[in-house]
Amino acid sequence: MPSPAPCAHGARGAGLALLDLDGDLAHRQAAALGPEAVARGWAADVRDLDSLRSAADDAAAHFGRLDVVVAGAGVGSMAPLETLDPEVWERVVDIDLSGVWRTFRAGLPHVKRHRGYLLAVSSMAAFVHSPLNGPYVAAKAGVWALCDATRLELRHEGVGVGSAHPTFFKTPMMDDVHADPAGATL
Repeated sequence: MPSPAPCAHGARGAGLALLDLDGDLAHRQAAALGPEAVARGWAADVRDLDSLRSAADDAAAHFGRLDVVVAGAGVGSMAPLETLDPEVWERVVDIDLSGVWRTFRAGLPHVKRHRGYLLAVSSMAAFVHSPLNGPYVAAKAGVWALCDATRLELRHEGVGVGSAHPTFFKTPMMDDVHADPAGATL
């Protein structure tokens, strides 16, 4: 994976906590952005609330606070409902939807203190539903709905909540979609 481009967030005083299943990758990506006062990586799993809480608490202690939490983990699958392995359904929904809930839940105590922001990376698939993509589009539509509901719950606390809905851009997940003949056709 190429190193990320340098960013100016550190010059403005922001710190960036990177979380990934692969803690070594998170550490390398953070190191490419600057010293640990600017960016630092932690291992965390969006399928494990305790893992996320620990990482959020560590990041808040390291940087002194958390103002913004971005829930961006996501996986996909390409299969029709008739042949989709039930374990694939469970995995996609657990990571793409429940993972957002867990990420928000872990970060919320910190974000509330500073009237910060929760952002979930959903997808255009939240409202443009394609065939062979059932668990992904269902999860992403659920993320959109979760953000809308959570925004109403937290408005009185001064916490903002949003969802981003990108289209296609180069990621390992999209590489897998384009490698599948049905995915390439879609």
